Amino acid sequence: MENRPKVGVGVLVLKENKVLLGKRLKKDGSFSCWSLPGGHIEFGESPEEAAKRETKEETGLEIANICRGPYTYDIYEDGQKHFITLSFVADWVEGEAKALEPDRFSEWQWFLFSELPKPLFGPSQQALHGVFNLTSRPEKIKPGLYKHYKGNYYRVIDTVTHTETEETLVLYSPLYMTDADHHLCVRPLSMFIEQITANGKSQPRFEYVKETEKS
Repeated sequence: MENRPKVGVGVLVLKENKVLLGKRLKKDGSFSCWSLPGGHIEFGESPEEAAKRETKEETGLEIANICRGPYTYDIYEDGQKHFITLSFVADWVEGEAKALEPDRFSEWQWFLFSELPKPLFGPSQQALHGVFNLTSRPEKIKPGLYKHYKGNYYRVIDTVTHTETEETLVLYSPLYMTDADHHLCVRPLSMFIEQITANGKSQPRFEYVKETEKS
């Protein structure tokens, strides 16, 4: 039988600037590491559908605004296991995180990005570093909902640093796109926070707004 990599998803669920991590267990029930929710993609299922389903099955939480992040690949046990993990970023919508698969996770907790626990599951650690570049914390702006001066809404996730130029970038998702097209984008921080002139009036290119304004 031909060996092929298995493809799964990992989900960075965000709530009040915190990320959800679970206490992953070994087969004997002892503590292994902290991990994002996630699992294998089922046949005929889109990666976004898998992200939503796995989060629900493992934690009981409902999520939305599912955005594509980086992918990771890992080879374990002398090359006998090969996994490709597609990472996603999503907003918590409702529910209390519960350990619905107690043979795999003993509990779920919310953590600030500056206070992540150790050790982290390999693919989860790579996803967190890939999305948020946790090794370098640049000048920041407040995460949340922003309105472009032309009227569209954007979800700012965090600020990151370009690994080569060290330029500070804003990581965000354009919410005017359809769910199928949601993805992560970056824009220079200097451009994001600049003042522009429109219709003879000076105003911010992006303005922070309350969640209720979009509804």
